Amino acid sequence: MKRFSEQLKNKSNSIRLRATERADLRDRIESYMEYHPLPAHMKEKVKRNTRQARKKKSAIASEPFKAIPINMTYVRGLVGAFALIVIVVVPVLAEYTVPGDILYPVKTNLNEELRSSLTFSPYAKVQWETKLLERRIAEARQLARDGKFTPEVEQSVAQAIVEHTDAAATEISSLRENDADKAALAEIAFASALSVQADVLTDAQEEVEEDSNESHSIAVLTDILADVSGEVGDSYGGGSDISYESLLALVEAETTRAYELFESIKTAASPQEVEDIKRRFDDLERKITQAAEIHKKQLIQTENDENISLEEDTEQQVVSETDIELPANASTTATSSEVIKETDVVLSEEKRQEQKDAYEHEAVSMLRTVLSDLQKLIIFMTDIDVRSEISIETLIPVTPTFEEEKEAAWQDVEKLRQMQMDIEDRIGNYVRDEKLLYGAQLLAEKVAEITTLLEEENISQAQQNIHIAYALVEDVQRMLDTQPRGQIEEKEITVTEDTEGPQNEQPEQSDEEPRSVDSENLNNVEPTPTGTEGA
Repeated sequence: MKRFSEQLKNKSNSIRLRATERADLRDRIESYMEYHPLPAHMKEKVKRNTRQARKKKSAIASEPFKAIPINMTYVRGLVGAFALIVIVVVPVLAEYTVPGDILYPVKTNLNEELRSSLTFSPYAKVQWETKLLERRIAEARQLARDGKFTPEVEQSVAQAIVEHTDAAATEISSLRENDADKAALAEIAFASALSVQADVLTDAQEEVEEDSNESHSIAVLTDILADVSGEVGDSYGGGSDISYESLLALVEAETTRAYELFESIKTAASPQEVEDIKRRFDDLERKITQAAEIHKKQLIQTENDENISLEEDTEQQVVSETDIELPANASTTATSSEVIKETDVVLSEEKRQEQKDAYEHEAVSMLRTVLSDLQKLIIFMTDIDVRSEISIETLIPVTPTFEEEKEAAWQDVEKLRQMQMDIEDRIGNYVRDEKLLYGAQLLAEKVAEITTLLEEENISQAQQNIHIAYALVEDVQRMLDTQPRGQIEEKEITVTEDTEGPQNEQPEQSDEEPRSVDSENLNNVEPTPTGTEGA
């Protein structure tokens, strides 16, 4: 048992004055001190003791210090702001870095790894690897523009491109086992991305000086990408086998996606960009319609084959029911005839099957081209770097319609007629040269032939003749420019009393037939049968 003194001490320690009691006690003490102040000699003693105490404190502490209270609310706010900077601001800033920057490891080891871990399906992984490949090439282009594309950077970029390509190929192979349609779409999307980057590099190389460091860096990038594209082409070949119906469904899905993207960027794009994108959509829809018409031919061929097969089955059934007996001396002939007929049937079936396969292959190839152009158009609309580096005309050339080709051909005809008139005017001022006259005659006949072909709407043949006519124009103009000075004589202008103005003397016509055109002067252009007869 504890002693009484210990119990009293513990009890005294546990006793506390209430707030009102402490305030009352303080007031009583202050009142007592006010009415009973210390004597003067005691005040001096207190001051002395205070100074001595301060001296002792200064002897212990070398410098005076001040206690600063810490506000935990303020501390928690600072910690939260720091965490926000580390978690949000730093990763966002890292997205704009290139190799060599301080935050670049954050971009590759944190941001990209985190997004890769959140990608689960094989198709999404192929898309992400494609995006990473585009990022590495864009970073390399930026370093090339800044003159920082060192051999170390070249090696790291080449290694990264190969790694992303291999990863995409692995995911495509895994996807092909489960979903051939998605695998085909992934292949086309990946190949389209490589094609877009190659076009961007080619266009950038044409704009910079040939001997500059940037040109050398872009050439190195182009070679790396060409090697990768070649390996992808060898691995994929023509892509996964896919039916027309499945490919058409993929095309329709990607077309819907492209239209949605176009609606989202229409307000921010310029009127010319909107018009160019609309023109591409019209071109792609026309190609889809053409592919559908080709596939329709294959369906008609299949129906015809089924009808032929039903007719053959019916004929065989009729022959078996009649059971015609052939004479003994005609057995050999009948057997030979049957063999010939069976051979003809087999050959006709093979031809029909080849025709159907040709229709199917042509329709599928056209849809593959449409799907590839759709992927390029989507990249153009979503990637600002691509849109600023290359024009849509270079990236996705438009296939002109029949009316556009016809109109362009007529415009070429008008240009050729004007060139023909200019050539005739220049020849009229010179001494008559047989080669020049024959070249002008060929040109006139060729222009007339092109006009006839256009009126008959034979556009392909007219375009071929237009190229020949332009070659004739170049050859005749070259001959005119290289005429020796001794052979050039300006026509004299004489004034007679019978005329009111000057008249040009007509040169004497030569009775000799014009000689054949020198192949070296006319660029080996052979005259058409019509032109030869006219000559």
